[in-house]
This record gives sequence, C-alpha cells and structure tokens, in this order.
Amino acid sequence: MRTPKEINSELFTLDIGGMTCASCVGRVEKALQRIPGVEAASVNLATEQAKIRLNLDSEMTIDSVIALVQKTGYEAKLSTPHKNTPLNHAHTFWGADCLGRVLLGFSLSTPLLIPMFLMPFGIHWAPSPEWQLLLASPVQFFLGWRFYKAGFKSLMLGTGNMDLLVALGTSAAYGLSVYQLIASPHAVHELYFEASAVIICMVLLGKWLEARAKQQTSAAIRALQKLWPEHAKVLNQNIPIAEGAPLDQYRDLPLEQVFPKDRVLVLPGERIPVDGLI
Repeated sequence: MRTPKEINSELFTLDIGGMTCASCVGRVEKALQRIPGVEAASVNLATEQAKIRLNLDSEMTIDSVIALVQKTGYEAKLSTPHKNTPLNHAHTFWGADCLGRVLLGFSLSTPLLIPMFLMPFGIHWAPSPEWQLLLASPVQFFLGWRFYKAGFKSLMLGTGNMDLLVALGTSAAYGLSVYQLIASPHAVHELYFEASAVIICMVLLGKWLEARAKQQTSAAIRALQKLWPEHAKVLNQNIPIAEGAPLDQYRDLPLEQVFPKDRVLVLPGERIPVDGLI
C-alpha cells in the first residue's frame, strides 16, 4: 500500500517588494536557494511573491530568511491571507504604479511638449525657463523619486537595473538644463526639461500598464486554479524511476508547495495537477 512519506518541512510565502524586472527575480531566487535549509524556492514577478520550502530540522528560521533577502536590497515579509483584498479607491488611484501618478505626470509635461509639435508649423513658442523648471521639478523629484530610491539600492549592491538607468538619464537631462538656465537665462530652446519629464512619464505609464496586466493575469490564474486538483504526489528525488520500481516514497502536498524540478506521481485516472514533462 502506498503511503505518503513524512518530512519535517513547511511552505512559506513571502511578499517581495522592489522587484522591477526578470533580473530582480533571478537575484532573489538565487539568494534564497543559497540559504541552508531552503529545499526549494520560486519567485514570481507577476504576484511579487516568493514560495520557499524550509526544512524545519535546520537551524534556519523564516525570520533569518527574510533578513537575508532584505540584505540583497529587496523588501520581504510573510504574506498574509488577505493580501489580495481590494485596496481603497484613493490608494488604487495614487499608488506607486497607478493611474493618478501617470495623469499628473502627463499634465505637467504637456506644456513642455507643445513647442515640439508647433515647430513644424513655423511657430516657435515655449514656456519661459522658470516655468519649465517649475513644471519639470515635481515630475523629476516627486514622481521620479521611486527610481532614485531603487537605483541607489542597486548601486549599493554593486549591480544595475532599469531604475538606475532611468535615474541617471533623466538626471543628466535635468541637470544640464539647470546649468543652461543659470549660464544662459534667455536660451529657452536649449533646455531639456521636457526630455527628463517625458521619459519619467513614459516609464510610469509602462509601470501602470504592467500593474494592470498583472491584475488581469492574476484573476485568470485564480479562475484556472479552481479546475486543478488540490494536491499532488511529489516523489522523493533520490528514488530512481524504472519499470517495475515501487513508487511508494512520495509526499501528498498542496499544489502551492510544488516547485519546479519536483517529480510528481500521477496514478491512472487522476487529473494531472501541474504542468511538466511526462
């Protein structure tokens, strides 16, 4: 008779903050996999979560794991069951990756862009240098503060990411414009405030579209999960699979505890619980 094999391990789900791209996912995943006692780890950029299977016989605790992740420059905390609770309207509109910041950024940047559209028609008009500085500064330092913060963390860790690139590029355009404004106060058309402001606005627009896609994808995944079996028979990795070999050393685990490279046993008549190579 086949019986599940007992093992002293537990699944933990962590909320990871500060990830912006696939390189961030790889960095966090490698950091988790190097921790003694972590049997398996998987990081998802769309849900901004990390799943780890921690061996409770080891001296490593989940608090120590969180501390080690934070040392890599990312935020980490235990996920709560109510993480997917809808946010209030104000936070949804003005959040870090939400529509309010995008609309505010383009509202401030539009007067800086108008001269570019008028030039082909022979109209050479632009806001005064002081107004350009006044419009571009909130975009650069209020809406763009997130890029400075994330880029600084990346720089302190000796790595680079998209946030660092945005911060450096926009700061160069903004700084040169301020220098030109001081050196030649009347050289209106030699300023580049619109470049720094529009770059930040376009990146924020991309972040908002990405966040919206994440929400729609998460809703579709939750609908599909309702059709899946609730458990999977995960085989011991040390058991060789051969014809006639007894496959009785498995653990009956919930689907959220199944990780890439796990071997899953599917008996005749059972539904296949996860994607994989048969």
